[in-house]
Amino acid sequence: MKKTIETTAPMRCRPGVLAPLGLGIALALGTGTAGAATAWTNGQDATQALGGSYDDPFGPENPIFGSPSDVCVDGTNEKVYVVDRGAHRVLRFTAAEAARKEGTPEAVFGQPTLTNTTPNTGGRSASTLDGPTVCAIDSAGRLYVVDANNRRVLRYDSAWSKTTGAAAANAVLGQSSFTAFETGAAPNRFGPIYTYESGGWSQMTGIALGPGGELYVADGPNHRVLRFNNAGTMLSGANASGVLGVSNFSSAGAGSTTRSTFNGILGLAVDAAGNLYVSEGRNRRILRFNNAAGKTGLVDADGVLGRADYTSVTPNGTAIAADNLSTDVTDMEVLPDGSLYIVDTAFNRVLVYDDPAGKANGAPADHVLGRVDFTGDSDHGSTAKGELAWPVGLGYNPQTNTLLVADAYNGRVVGHVLLVPPTASNVAISGTPAQGQALTGTYTYTGGDGGSTPGASTFQWRRDGSDITGATASTYTPVAADAGQTLTFCVTPVSPGGAAGAQVCSQPTATVPANAAPTASGVAISGTATVGQQLTGSYTYADAEGDPQGASTFQWKRGGSDIAGANGSTYTPVAADVGHTLAFCVTPVTSAGALGAQQCSQPTAAVPANAAPTASGVAISGTATVGQQLTGSYTYADAEGDPQGASTFQWKRGGSDIAGANGSAYLLVAADAGQALTFCVTPVTSAGAQGAEACSSPTAAVALAPVAGVCGTAASQAQAVAPTANLCSAGTPGTLASSGGQYTWACQGANGGSNSSCQAPWASTGGGAVPTGTVELRAGNNWQLDSASFSPALPQGASAPAANAVFPAGLLSLDLSAGDVGSEATVIVRFTQPVPSGAVYMKYGPSPVGYSCTDAAQCALPHWYELPASRAELAVDRMSVTLKLTDGGLGDHDGQANRLIKDPGGFMVRGAAAGAQAIPTLSEWGVLLLSALAAAFGLRAVRRRV
Repeated sequence: MKKTIETTAPMRCRPGVLAPLGLGIALALGTGTAGAATAWTNGQDATQALGGSYDDPFGPENPIFGSPSDVCVDGTNEKVYVVDRGAHRVLRFTAAEAARKEGTPEAVFGQPTLTNTTPNTGGRSASTLDGPTVCAIDSAGRLYVVDANNRRVLRYDSAWSKTTGAAAANAVLGQSSFTAFETGAAPNRFGPIYTYESGGWSQMTGIALGPGGELYVADGPNHRVLRFNNAGTMLSGANASGVLGVSNFSSAGAGSTTRSTFNGILGLAVDAAGNLYVSEGRNRRILRFNNAAGKTGLVDADGVLGRADYTSVTPNGTAIAADNLSTDVTDMEVLPDGSLYIVDTAFNRVLVYDDPAGKANGAPADHVLGRVDFTGDSDHGSTAKGELAWPVGLGYNPQTNTLLVADAYNGRVVGHVLLVPPTASNVAISGTPAQGQALTGTYTYTGGDGGSTPGASTFQWRRDGSDITGATASTYTPVAADAGQTLTFCVTPVSPGGAAGAQVCSQPTATVPANAAPTASGVAISGTATVGQQLTGSYTYADAEGDPQGASTFQWKRGGSDIAGANGSTYTPVAADVGHTLAFCVTPVTSAGALGAQQCSQPTAAVPANAAPTASGVAISGTATVGQQLTGSYTYADAEGDPQGASTFQWKRGGSDIAGANGSAYLLVAADAGQALTFCVTPVTSAGAQGAEACSSPTAAVALAPVAGVCGTAASQAQAVAPTANLCSAGTPGTLASSGGQYTWACQGANGGSNSSCQAPWASTGGGAVPTGTVELRAGNNWQLDSASFSPALPQGASAPAANAVFPAGLLSLDLSAGDVGSEATVIVRFTQPVPSGAVYMKYGPSPVGYSCTDAAQCALPHWYELPASRAELAVDRMSVTLKLTDGGLGDHDGQANRLIKDPGGFMVRGAAAGAQAIPTLSEWGVLLLSALAAAFGLRAVRRRV
């Protein structure tokens, strides 16, 4: 690739950023033939950075820029200009400083000092800027800057020599003077400044220099492009020489989607042939006008990218893709490699179109930078070397062959080196094209940068024009398959940086002649033909052309027939060979793959039968108890010294084989209890010869393993009724006892296993802590106890029998069933604390007339009534009560003789009224009662206050 731009070529650069507003500008490359397309790798890393407001891989933070929006390079004077839109200025760097992360500017345009950042400092003049967006520079060092908010383009002659504080523009376009501010659709004016209502497309963002010195300016508000011929010599306020997008100089376009109109112009670019490229944000497309310097008015475009046609209102797609553009193509340039580079700002990438003038409408891009592929995107803020965050401007440094990108969101300018593909010439083959004779491919490498040292160039040998699989080295030795064919050597040159050039091939060789077949002689066998003893085959290789031996093949035969898998130079006879002769055969092969005839040795004597191996001293070690492992052992012997092979084992129970017990160890199971076991082995040699089965002496009868008693899930569970199930999870349950507030029983072990003591507390009553109780149904009248439980809660729907009533032992719920119709059931309830004095047993449910009710209808409704003492007989120690409940009578929940009794009820104590005498020292139940009364009175007091 060329290191410099021709001196007649104007150079141009790219705008600043105003996220999310898109901006654009382009660089024309001058006349001449475009170079070879750059061999980009998608997403490749940048190699340098200037500035940066975030930590990134290029070095420490260096917040030089407010918001870099474009880069221009004066290759002749080795100066780099960066438009800093956010600080309303243009900074000039030496080429060396511009390549450093912490580069220091040598001059500033638009501000009196490097520290000023106010727009139009001191008032609008030739030395001020307000929102500059893009720049361009020609071969004479004239710098053009779009001063967007002042609606003008400033030209700085000999910009490379201007100093800070004296960097005044030499001419202005778009205004009559340096202090004037006018807008409109005249040939020497630009459209109005941005307003919110204009939709964000009225900025001045595009500028480009053509090969003839013409300057193109994107007049976004008026939807047109103005052309100023000989811009380098124009006087201030001069009229444009041509216009595109509208019919005349005094008209503003309406913004539409046609072949000759624009809508939301952003970036401009001109190639060496004078073709103009115009990007439109609203239409998400790029239009191409061939030989634009000779056109004016409503002229049809000659090509379009981003859309399949000129009139479609739908882009090529809504997802990010190689043929789709965002609404912010803010800059475009055609570089010396002939490719069109566009900044696709909203998608955080730079797209490269090789041979843009030859592209079909809607064609996809060829390369992408800033993303690893065409479909990827990322949020703003990425500072990785291979990524971009809201890029807006492009520039090209011919001295370093570097693409410069204004990475606005990161506050930096990053550089990517353009790699031009290398070339290969003088491709040839040395050596004689004959089987087994090495050929060497040679070529001359020329790098795209003129270098002569290649990188990882790739090679391919071909046979009559078709690739030879695996022949990818610079040398190749013909094989038998090449006989009668010509050979070709091809090279794809690759530079040290990874750029690949076009494949170039040599002239084909002469036809490769056929070789004489190789021979094998003196084929013989050494060793004794006995089962288990190794035999070795030998032979002498020869070839008339002197071709070295390749992968000759071998085959052992038994009685004249191939032995499957016996393809090595050695073979060890097995039992199947007994009584048969053996032979060794070889098929000679040259290194080129030529095959000779198979030759075999004389057969051996018949392989004799071997004596069978023996197993002796068969024994068992281990304890003969269920759950314990037994291990079998034995001594192997063979008269011929053949090593042991896959001998087999079998465990037997009472003389019968145990299915699946075929290992040297065995774990005793329950089925073995009371039985004697034996271990048997059948010895086998490595050659497969099998001896007689030999067995150990039987073990003693296998004993059962001891079982320890283990408490079941009933243990530790509060019970109102004596538990009958889940007493033991292992072992046998003993007699269940009930006393002292708990049930107790034992789980007895077996086979000498230990016993376990188990217990479960009585069910909680009253408040749930103490006391506890248990329920027992006395046998009689066929009644059975389905469930019993204590609860501190009243039955559903019931209110307290009295405002100060307390149930210190809680309420007992009984479920009885299956008794004789109308019969009586007797239930005994035991407590761990005596029932308080004065307590009466209250029942809830229907009752006969006279029990807290006066008529049948009233008595049929659930209500509280006292169960007579004859039906609730307290023991003398008040530690238990005997309840007598009649099916369909007193104590029955439904008053019907239906073989079902439910008994919600319990002992009630009436608390003392407010202001009563102090209560004497109480038992534990009394303390609970006192607490309950205190809570009840507190609640009533609260209710009164409410």
